[in-house]
This record gives sequence, structure tokens and C-alpha cells, in this order.
Amino acid sequence: MLELSGSRGCAGAALRLWVILSIALGVCANSDAADVLVGPAHVTALADEYVAKFKNSFPIQYAFSGLPSGRNDGLEINSPAALAKWRAFEDRFAIELHQINPDTLAGRPEWITWQYLNQALEQDAKTLVCRNELWGVSTLGWQTALPQLSGMQPVDTPEARASALARWRGLGAWIDQEIANLKEGERLGFSANQATVKVVIGQLDGMVDGPASKSGLLTPAERAHVPEFGTEWTRTIDSSVLPGLRRYRDFLRNEYVPRARTSPSIEGNPKGRDCYRRLIFGTVTLDEDPVALYELATKQVERERTEAVALGKKVYGDRATDWNTLARLIIADPKNKFATPAEVRDYTQRTYERAYAAANKMVLTPPVGQVKLEPFPDFQQVSAPGGQYLPEVRKPASEAVLCR
Repeated sequence: MLELSGSRGCAGAALRLWVILSIALGVCANSDAADVLVGPAHVTALADEYVAKFKNSFPIQYAFSGLPSGRNDGLEINSPAALAKWRAFEDRFAIELHQINPDTLAGRPEWITWQYLNQALEQDAKTLVCRNELWGVSTLGWQTALPQLSGMQPVDTPEARASALARWRGLGAWIDQEIANLKEGERLGFSANQATVKVVIGQLDGMVDGPASKSGLLTPAERAHVPEFGTEWTRTIDSSVLPGLRRYRDFLRNEYVPRARTSPSIEGNPKGRDCYRRLIFGTVTLDEDPVALYELATKQVERERTEAVALGKKVYGDRATDWNTLARLIIADPKNKFATPAEVRDYTQRTYERAYAAANKMVLTPPVGQVKLEPFPDFQQVSAPGGQYLPEVRKPASEAVLCR
């Protein structure tokens, strides 16, 4: 999951979106029974408060959850003062939440809501040591979310178009704050990985060195079909957004990357080893020793490689002597390659259609919405993941977008 915020990692953002979605749906489900008992009613009220505060502070992450946001003019908080206020809110909120004994909610849906709230708070509290906002450069970071955000931005009414312009006019200053955060991170000893930064620079080159029409940011103007708005939107992208992205790219290229850490490990950051363990918790919700987890993963990978080689012998015979040889055979096999991007799209579409047709054989309540395949923007083709699901909030809730 992509996010427009330097304060959280991508894996943590994906989990946070699930938590927010679950809390919001839980609130809707519990609203009729909220006044039955004081404890359950209090949990529901706290959930309402948390979701409202989150929506106001992180409106982009909230929009990517697929929930109706009600506002589309804001950007994520990323200034030190605003982030400090959010942390103070969570500290106060945690005290109030823990005044409720979850055991008294056993057997009720509010018990689940309490647990989701508690997980969200613990995740943020534990990963605070990482100071992600001070080294938040990622190949799946906010720069890659901008074309997707522009595709999600509602522009179907005069009010929606005004909100869109307000949000995107503020993006230049928001980017400048990201630069300031990275500079402060450098001062304190935090740094993103140099190889990652170089990939991000390449992504930004593809966005800012060509015309605005190639940036993937003009879709709101195309969707609105309002000439005046189209003119103003293009002016906003040209005068605010793209210059801000160029400043960010130039800072990364000229100042940041020469001093960025060369090790892929975050252990070089302040309290890096502690951060790593806490990021594990923020990703999988379990407090696990990184060394023990690594040893377990290494053994599992070795077992899977042994099994793969055994299966590979059935296809390639005695040529598949070991894992590395099998990998080379697979890569060289023309049957495992697509000749054109169109073949990739057609194959994916057929796979999706077969899965959709068989959905009732796999899950008790199959989804009714359709998935639409769309390519990633040109600048993201090299660094994009194999596939990514995004909610399509500007269309009925039964539709969604899957980028490939």
C-alpha cells in the first residue's frame, strides 16, 4: 500500500489502513447497540473519535482505504509540530482506552473494536523509535502515489473541483517539509538506503523532466470535462506540483544520496536494531526476535528450495541439479516469458476472469465488484510491484482498480 506520508513505512501503512477500515466498519455495525452498556458505548465513541481524528490528520491514507472520506482537500500532516500533536493525541487516547477492561466486552463486537484500537496505538508507540518521518524515502513512497491519487481525486461537482485545487496547490509546500524532515534526519544520524534513493531519483526524473501530460497527474482535468477547471488544474501542476517534485529530486540527487547509508540494514540508524524489531511488530503484529526470525526464515527457504529442485527435475530432468541451476533454466525457458506488455495484460485479465467465475467455490461470500486492470505510469514501470490493488473511490463502491 502506497501512502502520502513520511511518518510511516509502507507495510505499516497497509496494516494501518486495515485497522482503520475494520474500526470504521465495526463502528457502523455497533451503532444501533452502542447505548446498551456504558463500556461498549464508550468503546464505540472512542472508535468514532479515533477514525475522525485519523481522517482529518491523514486524509490521503484514509482515501486509499476506500471509505467515503467526506473531504478531499487535505494532505497528510508531516511537520514536526503536527506529528507531535498526533502523538500526544494517541498518548491521551491510549490512557482512556485502557480505562476500559476488554474482558468486560467478551462476546460482544465491541471487544473486537477495542482490540483494533489497541493494536493501532501499540503499533505507533512501538515504532516511534524508528523516526520514519526523518528518512522516509521509498520506491513505493508518496511520489509513486501521486498519479494514483490524481486518478482518485473527485472532480464531479464544483465543490469537489475546488477541493481538488486546494489540495494540490498545497503540495509544493508539503514537499518542502519532506525535504526539511530529511535534512533533520541527516543531522540526527538517520538515513535512507543509498540504492533506494537512487531508484526514487529515477522515478522522479520520469515524472518531472517531461511535459506535464506525461506525469500521470492530469487525469482530473481529463475527467472533469470543464475547460476552466482543466486550465487551472494544468496550471497548478505546472506551477506548484512539478516544481516541488523537482526540488525534491534535486535535493536527493545533489545533497542526500552522496551521504546516504550504503548498507541495506537500518542498524546504522540510531537505535536501528530496536527499530527493526518494532517494525516486525508493526508489520505482523507479533513481537519477534529478528535473529530468531531470520534463522527460521532461512531454514524455511532452504526447505522450499529443496522442494523446488525436486519439482524442477520433473520439468528439466537431470539438468536441474541445484537451486541456482534451476533458476537459470527457468529464466532461459522461452515458455516462461511474455513477448509484449499486451500479453501480460491479456494473461492477467484471463486469470482474473477465471478466479472471479470460481469465487463462490473459494469463499463463502464472494465479492460482487469488478476489477479493472490499469498499467502503472511510465515512470514507475521499472520499480513497480508485480501488482497492486487500489480502491476506485470516484466510481461506485462495487468497482476497484488493480494496477499492473
